[in-house]
Amino acid sequence: MPSSGTGTVQVTVSPNPVPFSGQPITDIASCANRPNTWFYDQVLRETGGVAVTVTRRVDTFDGAAGSATNPNVRIAANGSTTIRTRWCSVASSAHTAQSSFSGTDANGKTWSVTGTLVRLNAK
Repeated sequence: MPSSGTGTVQVTVSPNPVPFSGQPITDIASCANRPNTWFYDQVLRETGGVAVTVTRRVDTFDGAAGSATNPNVRIAANGSTTIRTRWCSVASSAHTAQSSFSGTDANGKTWSVTGTLVRLNAK
């Protein structure tokens, strides 16, 4: 029998702070000529006991919000998924990044969560 609770999502980031990488990101045109790169994982864990679907993700870089995307990721009750995250910049200085996620649970209830502020270390 499905739970009558509400799906709840927690976000953890690893590593944080994120070391400078410099590994090229060649499959995104906007990163092709930006040699400063960072890579990390965001783990989304459902903790409310109700399956959820992530239908909206908004990333911010240095406080500026980017466009919203629909990752359409399903997470089982008490399950988790890992989202590999990467950034590129023209500047090798330190930056910050943050992701917000929202969606609905299996009972039709909406939820949202803002992940940890991530520090991207300077070169």
